[in-house]
Amino acid sequence: MDIKGKLLGVPVYELLGGPVRTHVPVYCHVSGDSVDELVASTRAAMDAGFSMVKTSIHGAGRPACRPGGTWTVKSSVSTACARRWARRASSASIFTAGPPPLSASPVAGNWRGRTPSSSRSRACREHRRHAGDQASTTVPIATGERLFTRWGFRGAIEARIADVYQPDVCHAGGISELVKIAAMADAHYAQIAPHNPLGPIALAASLQVDCTCDTCSPRKLVRDLGAGLIDNPFELKDGMIAAPPGPGLGISVNLEEVKARQHDGSWKSPSLSYSDGSVANW
Repeated sequence: MDIKGKLLGVPVYELLGGPVRTHVPVYCHVSGDSVDELVASTRAAMDAGFSMVKTSIHGAGRPACRPGGTWTVKSSVSTACARRWARRASSASIFTAGPPPLSASPVAGNWRGRTPSSSRSRACREHRRHAGDQASTTVPIATGERLFTRWGFRGAIEARIADVYQPDVCHAGGISELVKIAAMADAHYAQIAPHNPLGPIALAASLQVDCTCDTCSPRKLVRDLGAGLIDNPFELKDGMIAAPPGPGLGISVNLEEVKARQHDGSWKSPSLSYSDGSVANW
């Protein structure tokens, strides 16, 4: 679609029927192993222009970044509750420049315990259990960053296990697949919020769908807006990014900078393990 858009001189969202919005709300992830660190990370996000943030519910209860770290649902929940209440109690005096940003807490895949009793946030194969979660709370539930293609989302959407679905353009099958997933969610009175923990090219592709889908919720954004990697980096203003006006994906990649940042193979993916040494879901 990028090539065709550039050939025709129009953004991809025009090929998809035209934009329904001029700006896309975005949020970023904030973190910290202590309340002070979490608040500092949130303040930095606000200073950077974000009005919405997401923070992991496990936080300091997720020591997997250190070799040999172990993890349990119980310790993670206890730590998360303590940090959450401490952050709420301190927010009135900390966010003096304005109200605290809207926030969400993900449980991702690592709250899938070994048995049903160890966690209510299990894999999407247990759609009925998830549907019960969605029906038992007024808090909007989101899921889907680890699902693939419209067939992967079909069961989850039909079972109405969530209010918001989060297909990732790099995982779910590209722009066309995201459009189909969005239409399926819309038919079941649900929204989508395209997921992107990656970089500016994935962001550019996701924004094309955001611009054409009137059921899109605020989407996840990494803080890399493309400075150096693309010739026209995205700009964040008032917690939103403007619809890319350029043809195709609306970006031009700096190939020399890409080569300079080529992965040397030294980074290792973080891992989690249970107390008996078996592998837990990251």
